[in-house]
Amino acid sequence: MAEAPAAAAKKSVKLSYNLQRELDALPAEIERLEGEVEALENEIGDPAFYQQEAEAVTAKLQTLEKVQKSLEVAMERWMELEALAAGE
Repeated sequence: MAEAPAAAAKKSVKLSYNLQRELDALPAEIERLEGEVEALENEIGDPAFYQQEAEAVTAKLQTLEKVQKSLEVAMERWMELEALAAGE
């Protein structure tokens, strides 16, 4: 009988409307952010990139760091909502 409560605890939970909309929107947002990170990394990977003025290089590197952080936050939120929906 110890297995029955454990099975009930894993039951899917219905998310609120707002949380479900957020969960549904996150994969597209993550994909957009991944594309942005890839584009920035390609630009930074260009050998001519570091021949620009220092301010431009620094600004681009800071933008990359900011986008990577946003991606990390979005992925963590997505995992959190998926776990909530799965009843974990």
